[in-house]
Amino acid sequence: MTHQPPSDAFAAATVADWTCDPRAACILASFAQHPPKAEWRATTYAITRDEWVEYVGYRVECLNAIYNEHFKRVAPTNTMTDPDWTAFDAFMAQPRVQEAIEVVVHPPEPVAAVDLWADVFAAFRPAGMIARGMAVAA
Repeated sequence: MTHQPPSDAFAAATVADWTCDPRAACILASFAQHPPKAEWRATTYAITRDEWVEYVGYRVECLNAIYNEHFKRVAPTNTMTDPDWTAFDAFMAQPRVQEAIEVVVHPPEPVAAVDLWADVFAAFRPAGMIARGMAVAA
């Protein structure tokens, strides 16, 4: 019997989200009550300058270590041997450390259901057309 590589679905399912690691979950939960320090960062190139805010501190370093530990499990050791990239791609689709902290510190607001077409149709109703100064046939 020859060895068959795992299917894409199986490989993706075996990559656990690093934020579900009990150590990471505990640290991320602590950020909700006590956010980490954020520092302003900047890198200057020849004609551009990148600026961003980065979370720093011991807990952030611990999260980076946990992330790197999980990364090493799926990272190919030799890209020349045509490794199975499914598990690697599934891991890379997960949030990075700074992104995970941002979601905990500044949770996104829920998005209300919006009827996108309502504004379009309202613009072509006589009242909307008059408001824009358009002539309306009587």
